[in-house]
Amino acid sequence: ALQAALQNAIDDQVVIDYGTIDEVMQILDEASPGSSQVRLLYSNATLPKTSNNIAGGWNREHVWPRSDGVGDEGPDYSDLHHLFPCKDSVNSLRSNLPFDESANLDSDPFAPESFKDNDSWEPLDRDKGIVARAQLYMMTRYDGTDALTTDLLLANNTSPVGTQGVLSTLLAWHRAFPPSDYERARNNAIYAGVTVGGTTYAQGNRNPFIDFPQFADAIFLSTGTASYAKWQLQRFTLAQLLSAAISGASADPDGDGRSNYTEFLLNGNPLSGNDTPFSVTLDGNQITIVFDRPKGSLVAETAAIQISSTLANGSWATVPNWQASATVANLGDYDRVTYVATIDPVANPRLFWRVIFQ
Repeated sequence: ALQAALQNAIDDQVVIDYGTIDEVMQILDEASPGSSQVRLLYSNATLPKTSNNIAGGWNREHVWPRSDGVGDEGPDYSDLHHLFPCKDSVNSLRSNLPFDESANLDSDPFAPESFKDNDSWEPLDRDKGIVARAQLYMMTRYDGTDALTTDLLLANNTSPVGTQGVLSTLLAWHRAFPPSDYERARNNAIYAGVTVGGTTYAQGNRNPFIDFPQFADAIFLSTGTASYAKWQLQRFTLAQLLSAAISGASADPDGDGRSNYTEFLLNGNPLSGNDTPFSVTLDGNQITIVFDRPKGSLVAETAAIQISSTLANGSWATVPNWQASATVANLGDYDRVTYVATIDPVANPRLFWRVIFQ
């Protein structure tokens, strides 16, 4: 549903004539404001704006290859969200290879930071998030319903024509290398337009994965796999997501002393101020502790129940084999853990309890 809604929001762009793309990119991808050079995908180097389409110069890199689902006539052909200046020899070396972590079997002297092996291309770290979000956009924008287009797919198996990836790697790069100021400015300019020779060229749509990186996990992570980005999208409005002071991992918008990331780990409500995602009850000598923990490999922290008799630093110790006395209920992206133990008031007249994620 989310992917369909995004497709509906971005599918009415103005198609810019392919013959003007170079002039538009000379502005979109200036190495710096007012520079005579263009920034190049896959390389830390730059080239003169006027060296386009000459030997040793730059040409247009289709991040989604023309030979793998993008034709020469549809709106995808000239879609600026996946077109970038690239050194001609580097563009040829990448060819139509999918993106993945690669063995460095071949690279171009002009761009030694990017390289390939027999079945994949790995850009330099600076551009890994850029290509990931460009391909996420193309997959979302083009579902084959526009004339002269095909349904573009992302998958781990990139063999079928029209399928790029590697999806798991692209998602990892998307998380590890968030949108940069360059990407955000480029996204704004594609939407609002740049002026070339007195004419403004505005494509009029946006890459939503630059504006809201959380969309990727919300689309691709199934129930039972939690991530902070997925949780953010469930807990905050889009306007709130644009403010790190409200939705950032270290923010505490409700002032309850728990950061947003702590609220995520505990399945708390970051905006309530009075929720109790962790509870302890005592009935006679029986103590019951209930808490939620996120599921899936994207969460590095694991939960443990600890006790201390003094609260002093270094006095906390994990309860041995506490999991054996716990029951677990499935809450989708979370487990609800209920731990029950009997306290010996003679041996342990005073104990403090806590749940820690480490």
